[in-house]
Amino acid sequence: RDAQESRGLGDVYKDSNNTMDSDGYETVTSSNEENEIVRILMKIEKEKIREIVIISLEENEISLIRIKGKIDPNQMQNIIEDNA
Repeated sequence: RDAQESRGLGDVYKDSNNTMDSDGYETVTSSNEENEIVRILMKIEKEKIREIVIISLEENEISLIRIKGKIDPNQMQNIIEDNA
């Protein structure tokens, strides 16, 4: 195994933490479960959500979802409330 493969979830999470925070993303929520780490980040510019990034790290799988656009935070809140 090379050095990249032998890194643990915690190392990958710390690296993503440092990079994303330095690029203007704000952590909205994060969760550390037994075998899964999930992090949701947003980049906000001019009172609009410009980007949402969801990172999910599991033991043998990494998932990344990236949504870009001009999302009104009030519309997002309405969607959340309507589907809660």
